[in-house]
Amino acid sequence: MAKDGIHGYRLNSLVNHGFTRSYHFVHLERAQNFKISKLAAALACGNLDSVDEIMKHRSILAGTYRQCLLSTPLKHMPPCGTDDTPWVFGVCCADKAQRQGIRSLLADYGVETRNYFFPIHVQPVYNHQIASIAMSFPNADHLAETGFYLPTFTMLTEHDVKWICSVIKSFFTKEEMVVECPKSVRIRNSMRVNSMTLQLETRQMNENGELVECVTGFNHYTTMAVSLLSQAERYLVMERWDRGQILLENMQQCIAECRENGFDIAEQVLQPFVDYILSQQRYELSVEEPWTNVELTERDLNFCTSNLTTTEPEVLQLLKWLVQKVRGIPYILELGSLFGASTAVMAVATKQKSQDARVLAVDSFKWQHWMNQLHFGIRRKVGDSFLDEFQRNTSFISDIIQVVQCDIISNKFQTEALDGHWFHIVYIDFTRSVDELETAWMYVKPHLKENVSFVILNTIDKNNMSFVVNHKEELIPIAKPQSTRVKAFRYVNLVKEIPSAQQEAVVCRRMRFLQPPDWNHHQGRAFNVAIDALQDQLHSLNAEIDFIAAIEEFLCDFRDQIQRPWVGIVHGVAEDDQFYPPDMKRLCSKRYRSVMKLCCGLFTLTDYQATYLREHLSTNKLIPICSLRLPMLLPEKIYPNDVISCWKQNELIDL
Repeated sequence: MAKDGIHGYRLNSLVNHGFTRSYHFVHLERAQNFKISKLAAALACGNLDSVDEIMKHRSILAGTYRQCLLSTPLKHMPPCGTDDTPWVFGVCCADKAQRQGIRSLLADYGVETRNYFFPIHVQPVYNHQIASIAMSFPNADHLAETGFYLPTFTMLTEHDVKWICSVIKSFFTKEEMVVECPKSVRIRNSMRVNSMTLQLETRQMNENGELVECVTGFNHYTTMAVSLLSQAERYLVMERWDRGQILLENMQQCIAECRENGFDIAEQVLQPFVDYILSQQRYELSVEEPWTNVELTERDLNFCTSNLTTTEPEVLQLLKWLVQKVRGIPYILELGSLFGASTAVMAVATKQKSQDARVLAVDSFKWQHWMNQLHFGIRRKVGDSFLDEFQRNTSFISDIIQVVQCDIISNKFQTEALDGHWFHIVYIDFTRSVDELETAWMYVKPHLKENVSFVILNTIDKNNMSFVVNHKEELIPIAKPQSTRVKAFRYVNLVKEIPSAQQEAVVCRRMRFLQPPDWNHHQGRAFNVAIDALQDQLHSLNAEIDFIAAIEEFLCDFRDQIQRPWVGIVHGVAEDDQFYPPDMKRLCSKRYRSVMKLCCGLFTLTDYQATYLREHLSTNKLIPICSLRLPMLLPEKIYPNDVISCWKQNELIDL
């Protein structure tokens, strides 16, 4: 407030760079920027902690602008620093009229822009410092007349920037149709924690950002979804049948309500938990936990528990308890051993049953980033070996332990760890990736015995619980230490009952069969007969996955039809000189990489083909590969054969 109106007018100008309402961005006299309030300053200080994220966001916006506007004649401002993080993003038009036209069009769509600032040499405050009126600054004048700034608001997304660019492009292409602004598609929900009550609040805002409704607590479907996610994650730790049934019903109701209101993220997040509970609801685990009575302080077990480990003591008790339940000489496979605490516990327990028992410890024993975040008391460079620590911790029981240092999905794993063995117990503690678990399971499963082998997963979480869902018919839960994410299963082999004349087998139709080959070179057209039988049971026009009976031939004749996820059968050899069809070497090459990216699984007719593809096929994901056997039709008549008798007598054989 000023007593004199003239002084008030000047003071308002002095606190704002010497601007006035009539002449915005024109400096009439030199002045500072004193208009920021204490509240605004506090907000600015609070954002200093996020300055790296803000700068990264500006860099993304600038890059998106540059990429999307390449097809227009607009000139972009030079990159701002090595990371291109401008305060505002500026572009220059051909002339002043073009600038005005683009700005007017953007304004019609609700996009605010601003002209470049006036050059210093035309600012009144510096008139007296210009040596001569005849001095010329053509570059500054041109930029001021043709340049303007595009939005770089912190809450803008890449999608928003692309939409703004689509409006600008329409100016040059004269297209009238521009997609609806992503900021005004529908009412938006936001959630926050009330700092006074610590309650969750759901706020609904309209397209102008105005508050429409505020719901407190868990009475809104969005906050209910948040609450159920927390309960579901807790359920994986404290898993009980009755608790799961209540949670299942609540999640299904919440998903349905969220789907009706377009809140799709709830279904994406909660549905995997629903699938997991449904997969396990047939089996109610006993409340009793007999493994908690296992003593880990007796004799050599005391050395085990003193080792560095991320495994909870109750899990170590469970492992020893399962070893005690093994009949005969225990043979154990451990995938992921770290420093050897769990390895040593199982080795001590197996040695108590037999000196001939073995524990195969499979691990790459390479230091990883996450290890430095835990307080192990030792530090290594990423990639360095820590096998020496494992050997030191297990030296007192090393006669029972066989170390296989390799990646779990390598050939060495198959040859040294699995070759010729079957296992009573498989303890999986090397990954939380579903793809890696599926690959390991494909290798390990043939080495398990039905109703005998135990499989222990450490850890089950939202990232890998789909693995349990996928194998719900062959992994039967038997034990779950509470307060942990570990679960033990008994392996049972899937045995398909042959349907009788009165009973029809129920098979899910989940594949769309594409054009099969017209082959007649197999005995009785056995391959085509087999494919036709599969098609009768599995084919659906509405299925999401395509099935290709002969991949190589289909790629040559109908490659343009491969537009969706698919599985198929490989028939070819590794290398040949034929152009048609492609051999496996060409199948693994860059030429077919775009097609293989859509592949969800491969079948081969020999083990050699499967091994070749695993070694040479390079994609951004692990593709399951399974070997089959060529179908054979039994001959109607069997004729006597003297080949063996002639061979034994060293006689000639007329083929």
